[in-house]
Amino acid sequence: MDQAAEGIQQLIVDWIGKSERLLIKKLSRNDCQWAKGPEFGHQNGVYIPVDLGSSNLFPPLFNVNAEKPHIIETRLPTFWPQSG
Repeated sequence: MDQAAEGIQQLIVDWIGKSERLLIKKLSRNDCQWAKGPEFGHQNGVYIPVDLGSSNLFPPLFNVNAEKPHIIETRLPTFWPQSG
């Protein structure tokens, strides 16, 4: 493991030590297919089940498309260590 990767790993370990709660979500095919290119889908992020979305772990949820009131979302800045 190179020095940058070790630093990122230590940063993650440090945040785990500081956190009261931790969410680990295994990405489903639905969550990650969009990253392969537009021909694989249009989802821009991961699916969060309703009960978890309303658990106060995430920022407030809102609807951005009045024609699809069942779809609610939020902004959740994410850092992907593998891609920098």
